[in-house]
Amino acid sequence: MRRNDPLTASDSRSTKTRIFRAASELFAANGFRGTSVRQIAARARVNEVTIFRLFNSKRALYKSVLENKLQVPLPRWVPSEIPEKDADTFCNLAAELQKTLDPEFIRLLLFTALENPQAVRKSFSPKMDEFNAAVGEYIKRRMECGAMRDGDPQLVAKVLIGLLVYDRIASDVLAEKPLPQDRLKTNTASLLEIWLHGVAA
Repeated sequence: MRRNDPLTASDSRSTKTRIFRAASELFAANGFRGTSVRQIAARARVNEVTIFRLFNSKRALYKSVLENKLQVPLPRWVPSEIPEKDADTFCNLAAELQKTLDPEFIRLLLFTALENPQAVRKSFSPKMDEFNAAVGEYIKRRMECGAMRDGDPQLVAKVLIGLLVYDRIASDVLAEKPLPQDRLKTNTASLLEIWLHGVAA
Protein backbone atom coordinates (compact mmCIF):
# COMPACT_ATOMS: atom_id res chain seq x y z
CA MET A 1 0.00 0.00 0.00
CA ARG A 2 1.39 3.35 -1.07
CA ARG A 3 1.83 5.93 1.66
CA ASN A 4 0.98 9.58 1.08
CA ASP A 5 3.93 11.93 0.92
CA PRO A 6 4.25 13.96 4.11
CA LEU A 7 3.16 17.58 3.96
CA THR A 8 5.94 20.09 3.51
CA ALA A 9 6.19 22.87 6.11
CA SER A 10 4.67 25.32 3.62
CA ASP A 11 1.78 22.98 2.76
CA SER A 12 1.16 22.37 6.44
CA ARG A 13 0.96 26.10 7.21
CA SER A 14 -1.40 26.72 4.31
CA THR A 15 -3.63 23.78 5.28
CA LYS A 16 -3.61 24.82 8.93
CA THR A 17 -4.60 28.36 7.97
CA ARG A 18 -7.52 27.08 5.85
CA ILE A 19 -8.73 24.83 8.67
CA PHE A 20 -8.40 27.64 11.19
CA ARG A 21 -10.34 30.07 8.98
CA ALA A 22 -13.10 27.53 8.29
CA ALA A 23 -13.36 26.66 11.98
CA SER A 24 -13.57 30.34 12.98
CA GLU A 25 -16.44 30.94 10.58
CA LEU A 26 -18.37 27.80 11.57
CA PHE A 27 -17.85 28.15 15.33
CA ALA A 28 -19.00 31.78 15.08
CA ALA A 29 -22.08 30.73 13.07
CA ASN A 30 -23.08 27.59 15.00
CA GLY A 31 -21.11 27.43 18.26
CA PHE A 32 -18.92 24.56 19.41
CA ARG A 33 -21.75 22.06 19.80
CA GLY A 34 -23.39 22.98 16.51
CA THR A 35 -20.22 22.53 14.46
CA SER A 36 -18.84 19.14 13.43
CA VAL A 37 -15.33 18.22 12.33
CA ARG A 38 -16.88 16.98 9.08
CA GLN A 39 -18.30 20.46 8.39
CA ILE A 40 -14.94 22.10 9.10
CA ALA A 41 -13.16 19.59 6.85
CA ALA A 42 -15.63 20.20 4.01
CA ARG A 43 -15.25 23.98 4.21
CA ALA A 44 -11.46 23.81 4.49
CA ARG A 45 -11.27 21.22 1.66
CA VAL A 46 -9.31 18.69 3.72
CA ASN A 47 -10.11 15.30 5.22
CA GLU A 48 -10.97 14.90 8.88
CA VAL A 49 -7.76 12.99 9.60
CA THR A 50 -5.74 16.08 8.63
CA ILE A 51 -7.64 18.17 11.18
CA PHE A 52 -6.95 15.66 13.94
CA ARG A 53 -3.30 15.41 12.91
CA LEU A 54 -2.79 19.20 13.03
CA PHE A 55 -5.03 20.10 15.99
CA ASN A 56 -5.49 16.78 17.91
CA SER A 57 -9.19 17.33 18.59
CA LYS A 58 -12.19 19.53 17.87
CA ARG A 59 -11.90 20.93 21.40
CA ALA A 60 -8.24 21.87 20.85
CA LEU A 61 -9.10 23.56 17.54
CA TYR A 62 -11.92 25.49 19.21
CA LYS A 63 -9.62 26.57 22.03
CA SER A 64 -7.05 27.76 19.49
CA VAL A 65 -9.68 29.79 17.59
CA LEU A 66 -11.05 31.28 20.79
CA GLU A 67 -7.64 32.22 22.19
CA ASN A 68 -6.75 33.88 18.89
CA LYS A 69 -9.94 35.94 18.91
CA LEU A 70 -9.68 36.89 22.57
CA GLN A 71 -6.12 38.14 22.10
CA VAL A 72 -7.43 41.03 20.02
CA PRO A 73 -6.59 44.09 22.12
CA LEU A 74 -9.30 46.53 23.09
CA PRO A 75 -8.52 50.16 22.22
CA ARG A 76 -5.93 51.89 24.39
CA TRP A 77 -7.91 54.98 23.97
CA VAL A 78 -7.81 57.54 26.79
CA PRO A 79 -6.55 60.88 25.40
CA SER A 80 -3.73 62.57 27.25
CA GLU A 81 -5.16 66.04 26.61
CA ILE A 82 -8.72 67.19 27.16
CA PRO A 83 -10.31 67.89 23.75
CA GLU A 84 -12.53 70.83 22.91
CA LYS A 85 -15.55 68.57 22.29
CA ASP A 86 -16.34 65.40 24.19
CA ALA A 87 -18.42 64.23 21.22
CA ASP A 88 -15.27 63.91 19.08
CA THR A 89 -13.51 61.90 21.76
CA PHE A 90 -16.36 59.44 22.21
CA CYS A 91 -16.91 59.13 18.44
CA ASN A 92 -13.26 58.05 18.17
CA LEU A 93 -13.79 55.59 21.02
CA ALA A 94 -16.84 54.11 19.29
CA ALA A 95 -14.98 53.76 15.99
CA GLU A 96 -12.06 51.96 17.64
CA LEU A 97 -14.37 49.66 19.60
CA GLN A 98 -16.33 48.75 16.48
CA LYS A 99 -13.12 47.73 14.70
CA THR A 100 -12.48 45.26 17.50
CA LEU A 101 -16.04 43.96 17.74
CA ASP A 102 -16.42 42.50 14.26
CA PRO A 103 -19.49 40.27 13.71
CA GLU A 104 -17.52 37.01 13.82
CA PHE A 105 -15.88 37.99 17.09
CA ILE A 106 -19.22 38.96 18.67
CA ARG A 107 -20.93 35.73 17.61
CA LEU A 108 -18.05 33.58 18.87
CA LEU A 109 -18.04 35.49 22.16
CA LEU A 110 -21.79 35.04 22.66
CA PHE A 111 -21.68 31.32 21.87
CA THR A 112 -18.72 30.87 24.20
CA ALA A 113 -20.46 32.81 26.99
CA LEU A 114 -23.30 30.28 26.77
CA GLU A 115 -21.28 27.10 26.23
CA ASN A 116 -18.12 27.85 28.22
CA PRO A 117 -18.56 31.00 30.36
CA GLN A 118 -15.37 30.31 32.34
CA ALA A 119 -13.30 30.86 29.17
CA VAL A 120 -14.84 34.30 28.66
CA ARG A 121 -14.44 35.25 32.32
CA LYS A 122 -10.81 34.17 32.28
CA SER A 123 -9.70 35.65 28.95
CA PHE A 124 -12.01 38.51 28.00
CA SER A 125 -13.61 39.89 31.16
CA PRO A 126 -10.30 41.25 32.58
CA LYS A 127 -9.72 43.15 29.32
CA MET A 128 -13.21 44.64 29.49
CA ASP A 129 -12.65 45.60 33.12
CA GLU A 130 -9.37 47.32 32.20
CA PHE A 131 -11.01 49.11 29.27
CA ASN A 132 -13.94 50.23 31.42
CA ALA A 133 -11.55 51.52 34.08
CA ALA A 134 -9.65 53.59 31.49
CA VAL A 135 -12.84 55.12 30.09
CA GLY A 136 -14.08 55.71 33.65
CA GLU A 137 -10.85 57.50 34.52
CA TYR A 138 -11.32 59.88 31.58
CA ILE A 139 -14.95 60.51 32.57
CA LYS A 140 -13.80 61.21 36.14
CA ARG A 141 -11.45 63.91 34.81
CA ARG A 142 -14.33 65.46 32.86
CA MET A 143 -16.50 65.42 35.99
CA GLU A 144 -13.75 67.07 38.04
CA CYS A 145 -13.47 69.97 35.58
CA GLY A 146 -17.24 70.47 35.49
CA ALA A 147 -17.93 69.23 31.95
CA MET A 148 -19.99 66.26 33.17
CA ARG A 149 -22.43 65.79 36.00
CA ASP A 150 -21.12 64.18 39.17
CA GLY A 151 -21.70 60.46 39.52
CA ASP A 152 -19.91 57.14 39.62
CA PRO A 153 -17.51 57.41 36.64
CA GLN A 154 -17.14 53.64 36.33
CA LEU A 155 -20.90 53.19 36.13
CA VAL A 156 -21.23 56.01 33.59
CA ALA A 157 -18.48 54.32 31.52
CA LYS A 158 -20.30 50.97 31.72
CA VAL A 159 -23.50 52.56 30.43
CA LEU A 160 -21.62 54.02 27.45
CA ILE A 161 -19.79 50.79 26.61
CA GLY A 162 -23.02 48.81 27.07
CA LEU A 163 -24.80 51.06 24.57
CA LEU A 164 -22.02 50.71 22.01
CA VAL A 165 -21.73 46.94 22.41
CA TYR A 166 -25.49 46.42 22.26
CA ASP A 167 -25.67 48.62 19.15
CA ARG A 168 -23.09 46.37 17.51
CA ILE A 169 -24.90 43.18 18.54
CA ALA A 170 -28.26 44.53 17.32
CA SER A 171 -26.74 45.69 14.03
CA ASP A 172 -24.64 42.63 13.21
CA VAL A 173 -26.08 39.65 15.07
CA LEU A 174 -29.77 40.23 15.71
CA ALA A 175 -30.53 42.06 12.46
CA GLU A 176 -31.68 40.10 9.43
CA LYS A 177 -28.58 41.36 7.64
CA PRO A 178 -25.72 43.58 8.87
CA LEU A 179 -26.28 47.31 8.60
CA PRO A 180 -24.24 49.25 6.04
CA GLN A 181 -21.32 51.16 7.55
CA ASP A 182 -22.86 54.60 6.95
CA ARG A 183 -26.08 53.57 8.73
CA LEU A 184 -24.06 52.05 11.58
CA LYS A 185 -22.13 55.32 12.01
CA THR A 186 -25.39 57.32 12.04
CA ASN A 187 -26.91 55.05 14.70
CA THR A 188 -23.76 55.23 16.81
CA ALA A 189 -23.63 59.04 16.56
CA SER A 190 -27.28 59.22 17.71
CA LEU A 191 -26.61 56.96 20.70
CA LEU A 192 -23.58 59.04 21.69
CA GLU A 193 -25.61 62.24 21.42
CA ILE A 194 -28.30 60.81 23.72
CA TRP A 195 -25.69 59.59 26.21
CA LEU A 196 -23.76 62.88 26.19
CA HIS A 197 -27.00 64.83 26.71
CA GLY A 198 -27.67 62.71 29.79
CA VAL A 199 -24.23 63.14 31.38
CA ALA A 200 -23.43 66.73 30.38
CA ALA A 201 -23.24 69.26 33.21
